[in-house]
Amino acid sequence: MKTASSRTLDPQTLSETQAMIATHRDIHDVIAFMRTRGFSKIDCIKTLREVAGISLHDGKDLVHLSPAWADRYTADEAFHDAAEKAVKIAFREESTAA
Repeated sequence: MKTASSRTLDPQTLSETQAMIATHRDIHDVIAFMRTRGFSKIDCIKTLREVAGISLHDGKDLVHLSPAWADRYTADEAFHDAAEKAVKIAFREESTAA
């Protein structure tokens, strides 16, 4: 599997992830395993979607709120809030210029 950056993920890790999901391991254990193997948040979401058939929305929620990614939660929320604010400002400026 290739990620958005066209980096190929380790096939052995993907195989182990599939096996963990097939044996009904706790999803947070699976996410923690992927992170220890170098998966990014996006890699984790994409893999969960492909391997477990989880929706994009559920995959994002599971990974974002996972204990394995808890150290990134505050920074990711701040980034999201700043991006949302910038879009609102740009939209306001665009609509007042018209």
